[in-house]
Amino acid sequence: MPLQKRPPQEAKPLQLVEITIALKATQLLQTRVASQFGDDGVVEGEAKMAATATKTTTDRRWRA
Repeated sequence: MPLQKRPPQEAKPLQLVEITIALKATQLLQTRVASQFGDDGVVEGEAKMAATATKTTTDRRWRA
């Protein structure tokens, strides 16, 4: 029996506004942190280090 696709649900205008506000707030925070360090690369580097640390921690849990 083939699966039937449901029609896509459209986002309500209020949801779109909330998403837009959240995205703008995130961008502002990233810009503010980057300006404190004086370099956008520092923020990217920290994000990569955090992602690597998280992955390593997860890997250790699976190996144990």
